[in-house]
Amino acid sequence: MRRFLCILVFLTLLYTGGFAERWDEVVGQTAPDFEAVCADGSIYHLYDALSEKRLAVVCVFGSGCGACRKELHALEMAYRLYGEDVSVIALSLDRTYDTDEVLLAFAAEQGITFPLARDPARTARFMQINMYPAWMLLDANATVLAIEVNGPASIDHFAEVFDSFLGNSQNDSEVLCEGESCLIPEE
Repeated sequence: MRRFLCILVFLTLLYTGGFAERWDEVVGQTAPDFEAVCADGSIYHLYDALSEKRLAVVCVFGSGCGACRKELHALEMAYRLYGEDVSVIALSLDRTYDTDEVLLAFAAEQGITFPLARDPARTARFMQINMYPAWMLLDANATVLAIEVNGPASIDHFAEVFDSFLGNSQNDSEVLCEGESCLIPEE
């Protein structure tokens, strides 16, 4: 019965346009500031992060989602390359399972160094996102530049997007990928 209800909800959203183009309406708008208490106890303020970086990525995920794990791995690799210019926070939409302890263990297991938090500010609601993985790219003025849904995005895709908005040529950031493992060239 539960499976039937899930399929019914999915088909209803698909038929009514619930999955299509709603997030496109957010592109060009100014994202509201939010504060998130991260799993490690630190506080993340979107506008503070944007005052220090040229871009910010707000990613929504669930730690039990396989596609999310792949996307967050790729985002971590991109963050290691672009961290001087790009702030990243990942917000879990799974309010029942993803406790701070679960998120800390997830970060350690996945090698994630950017902040992880639950989404108490309901940022995903502003993004018009009701599924994950998804991410929103913001410029320093908090203008939404892009929203991508239904990942997982690859390291090469993140590099391409970041380079295009940072004004880098595509050859400035070399990433070597072999299968699921991406290596960042040593400087």
